[in-house]
Amino acid sequence: AIARLRRRSSSARTGRHHERPSALQEDRPASSQPEPVRTESQRIRAFLTHENGNGKHGPKLLEFTDDNFVTEVLDVQDRLVVFDFWADYCVLCKFVLEAMKKLQHDLVDVKFGRVDVTKNPELVRAFDLKAIPHVVAILRGDVVMEVVGDKPYEELLERIKALNSAARTSTSRPSCPRPSSPSP
Repeated sequence: AIARLRRRSSSARTGRHHERPSALQEDRPASSQPEPVRTESQRIRAFLTHENGNGKHGPKLLEFTDDNFVTEVLDVQDRLVVFDFWADYCVLCKFVLEAMKKLQHDLVDVKFGRVDVTKNPELVRAFDLKAIPHVVAILRGDVVMEVVGDKPYEELLERIKALNSAARTSTSRPSCPRPSSPSP
């Protein structure tokens, strides 16, 4: 490498330059082409926008709202429902989103979704949220798990797997708060 640099500097002084044969680059298969170098800010931006490197995004989670929460979550009797409370301004929520997408991929018999705290004030009041991200699991209308903050994917996976396997023999737990109907 040092010899190559010396040759380049001496050819620059003499006016001659060494060109790399273009055939070496073109003859290589596309898979052996080096990956483009990403700066740290590009990697962070790709992560925060949920880009998987190919310009594609992972699976989209269901959006639960004040209007559809009862039918989409509380009335579900045949499976576990897991969702997180989030907001655009919450950086930790981005990490939880990635974990939730992986969980959705790994646990296909569990229903996954999200609740935007800025658009669903009734749910925020009903769950008495103090902090986000806030992951909640509901089984047959009852809250069976609440996790506040950013937790590792593996921890969430183990907890949700255990809840899902115990779902068939679950005992009654404290009932989930139901959002009040909007005032006329």
